[in-house]
Order: sequence, then structure tokens, then C-alpha cells
Amino acid sequence: MPEGGPQAFSIIRLCFLLLVACFFAAPVHAQCWSGRAQSAKVQSYNEDGTFLLDDGRRLVLVGLERPLSPVAMAAWRSISSSILSQPVSLHVEEGRGEDRYGRLHAYVETASHYLLQTRLVAAGWARVYPTKEGQACIADLLKAEARARADQLGIWSDSAYQLRDAADTNALMALNGTYQIVVGKVLGSVRKKHKLYLNFGEDWKTDFTVTVVSTNARLFDSQMFGVGVSQEVGIVGKRVRVRGFLSRYNGPNMEITNPDQIEILGE
Repeated sequence: MPEGGPQAFSIIRLCFLLLVACFFAAPVHAQCWSGRAQSAKVQSYNEDGTFLLDDGRRLVLVGLERPLSPVAMAAWRSISSSILSQPVSLHVEEGRGEDRYGRLHAYVETASHYLLQTRLVAAGWARVYPTKEGQACIADLLKAEARARADQLGIWSDSAYQLRDAADTNALMALNGTYQIVVGKVLGSVRKKHKLYLNFGEDWKTDFTVTVVSTNARLFDSQMFGVGVSQEVGIVGKRVRVRGFLSRYNGPNMEITNPDQIEILGE
């Protein structure tokens, strides 16, 4: 073990991981956004994963979920330090932006013309979290995440961030309240009281279910998810990867708000 004990070893390990991640995660040019760019400067990075802009606004990186492992948090701090006091362009989708806490949700394009989101995802230090606040670059971010996962970069080398099996309901129940990516086959689809339910087991009272509440159900009106009471639902029988926060409601449940939270893998 290096001189200085476990702490020094952890620092050396983090530096090595960041070096490897940066090698694989060359800057990706930002060409996927929509909306008018806003010029800004980032004053500081906060430990909750947000940024403070020079005009006093707080910034959230849209499209990402920040892992809370110590090494991931340190990596965010290190990578984010590269944009401090530097001019950036903020890309906010039209009609969206600030949340109820007054925080701005945006894609961040650096002076080197790459997205900060892509850098974090491609290095393996963030998971993609599609939301209604920023859909423009999700497809590119999902591709970057898939490459990082295949190469086991960053968090993808940690078993705590493995993909979860929809059939392992006990494990999913134990992960209540956490952000997870679950893989399984959709066995049934039901629309009831303006809600959409995707069932991954024969017993909807105990098996894994994905739920879309009435306020978001219209976003899922398509041939893949069905419309109204239609029985022609393309997603039934498909293997999918779905991401979001787990809860407990008639077994493990995941409420999603955006079709981009589901990736179709095949039969």
C-alpha cells in the first residue's frame, strides 16, 4: 500500500480512474439541443450536484442522475471544476427551465463546444435520467452511457450500480426509494382510470410494475403504448430497459413520466 495509508491509496485510485475516464471520454460536440442559448459563467460547484451562476441563479444539469458513491461525487467535483469561472452556453428547452425551487435546468455547452452532461456520462460518472425538462439530447446521452457501461467505466465497475432484473422482486423491494435501471419483458399493458400500467409478471399485486399517472399518460399515446382502451399495444412481449425511482405499491413499482425512460431491447 502507498505511503500514507488507505486515504492516500484512495486518492491515487481516484486520480487513476479519472485519467482513464478522460481518455475514453473525449469531448463530444454539442449538436443535439433545442432552444435559445444563454451565456453565463459558473461561479461555484455545490456538493449537492448543482452549480451557482454568476448572476445568482442555481443550475441543475438536466438529463442526469448523480450517483452518491464517494468516488463518483469526487469525480463530479473534479470534472466540474474545469468550467468554473469559464464562459458557458446554457441550452434550455422552450417553455421549460426553472423548477419550483427556482433552479434552472439546462444543458451546459463549454467553451470547447462539448456538453458537460456528455462528459460525465461518457466517463461513467452519471446515469441518464430522461425528464420532461430536457429531452433534446437524451438519445446521445443514452448511447454514451451504453458505451461507458460496456467498458465498465466509473460506476459501471461497481456492483451497486448493476442493471436490475425485473423478475427479482425481493431485490427491487429492498431498493425502495433509489434510482435504478431495470431490465425485463413486458407481459401486459393496462389503461385504467386514465393511468397506464406495464406489468412484468403474472400477478400485478406482487410483481414489478411500471406506472404512468394520468397527467403524463397522453405522452404515451402511440402504437407502442396504445391509445385509450386500445388492445393493440406494441410493447407487450418486448424486453425493455426502464429507469427511474423505485417505490412500493402492490409489489415493486416505478412511476415514469417520459417515454424516453423506456428503451426497447427486442423480443
